[in-house]
Amino acid sequence: MRVKKRSGKTQNFNIEKIKVAILKASEGIDQDIPNYMLNRIASKVEEEVTNSDKKTISTSDISAIVED
Repeated sequence: MRVKKRSGKTQNFNIEKIKVAILKASEGIDQDIPNYMLNRIASKVEEEVTNSDKKTISTSDISAIVED
């Protein structure tokens, strides 16, 4: 699965980058997120991305999955 970034570039899906983005977002709202929850959210994103029929997914689509 490829991820299309806002810049238009694409790169391989990387669950670690999802985790980093979630951590940064939680820091932005001054809220700690437990590791088990971080892993659960990242796994949900990975599962939905993997089960998608798309070959490429946008970062905004990934954000929507996280926010769900």
